[in-house]
Amino acid sequence: MVHASSSQSTLGMGPIVLPSRRGSLSEVFGTEAEWQRHLVDDPSLLASLFNSPIDSVDSGPFVDGLRPDLSLNVDGRDVLVELQLGITDPRHLGQVHRYQRAGAECVLWLAEEVREDFIACVHDLNRLEGARVALAEVISIKVAGGWTFDARLVAGELPTVRASQSEVSPPTNRQRQYERFWTLLFEHAEQQGLDLFRRNRPTRQPWLRTPWRNGSGIYYSIHPSAGRVRVALVVSPSSDSYGEEIYAALSEQADKINAAFADGHLDWEASDNGGRIEAAVRGGYAVETERGVEVTISLLQRMALVFDPLLEALPLNVLSQAADTPQYSLF
Repeated sequence: MVHASSSQSTLGMGPIVLPSRRGSLSEVFGTEAEWQRHLVDDPSLLASLFNSPIDSVDSGPFVDGLRPDLSLNVDGRDVLVELQLGITDPRHLGQVHRYQRAGAECVLWLAEEVREDFIACVHDLNRLEGARVALAEVISIKVAGGWTFDARLVAGELPTVRASQSEVSPPTNRQRQYERFWTLLFEHAEQQGLDLFRRNRPTRQPWLRTPWRNGSGIYYSIHPSAGRVRVALVVSPSSDSYGEEIYAALSEQADKINAAFADGHLDWEASDNGGRIEAAVRGGYAVETERGVEVTISLLQRMALVFDPLLEALPLNVLSQAADTPQYSLF
């Protein structure tokens, strides 16, 4: 139950108390897309749930053929977010289940109202392999001057900097293997002078994405499985038209790019806001791990040699040098 709260403002002679009331997310934002944009601009609600700063927020990312509402990085951990205005329903539950297999460490489902039976559904999902699922209920409060938001976790657990369940509980064998894979990968990358992982640290997660250039909306994605590693250049900016232009420009060079990897195979997959160009190599977190790390680094180096000149030749324009994360445009 939400208790009435109040806010204070001062009008010359002293404070007066202005009553607040509970509202709805649809009253504030109208659509999930507007709520999505708000959380990208102001991730404070998300930070309060994780009890940790949000390192990065990607709106509408393209992840393994899926399009979650948000992708977060929280202290090196990847989290996919499903947003829902209103009451939890089967359609959004199905989306959460699909995201559970997409390679993040956690899937966070934010809804305005949680039905009791969906709490049990989240518990059932957390008995399956894949990402951990957390369900939180979001409260909107109308106060003087605008709206304030609060959220409470009602099912599942979230990783945090100080008290992550994955860090304080005994790790599974697979988690140990992932952590060893990332440790070897980062060490080998540093030895080879590959400057992609300066801000990363080894974790127990099965998937990593690191930016090609900060703020560019272009990333390298690495997804090891037991016996192979998938490496992709991913175009996934917040602007659909910008991403489409970049991916189209790369597609025009498809013959040149494919020829550079003639000894292997590249998968091209377009998306609404860009696309991905992916290759797979033998060796993973459990089978031929050292070899998998070496060929992954070698593949990333080859990709850099091919993609860097093409991307740097595009007319990318820095719109805001003062922003913490520069914004780019293509024209």
